[in-house]
Amino acid sequence: MTITKTIVYPFEPGEPYKDLKAYAEVTLEGVLTIKGIQIYKKSNGAMYIQLPSQVGKDGQYKDLIIAETPAFKKHLRDTIVAAYKAETGEG
Repeated sequence: MTITKTIVYPFEPGEPYKDLKAYAEVTLEGVLTIKGIQIYKKSNGAMYIQLPSQVGKDGQYKDLIIAETPAFKKHLRDTIVAAYKAETGEG
């Protein structure tokens, strides 16, 4: 699946969410847009993404979007992190 568009919205939320660095949205194949992807950066410099989720009746977070293969999950993460770095001038 091809990611045809990536938009990053960087911000500094402050405490207690200092690891959250931006929100992102991606468009797949030019026909489906996923919004609400969170970009995190840990104190050691490692970056990761969290796909949209919501709290279920049991109080646990449930993923709304699931990358079905490790290869696509890595591709999605790498694309979003590269767009974040390009937008913010990091790395």
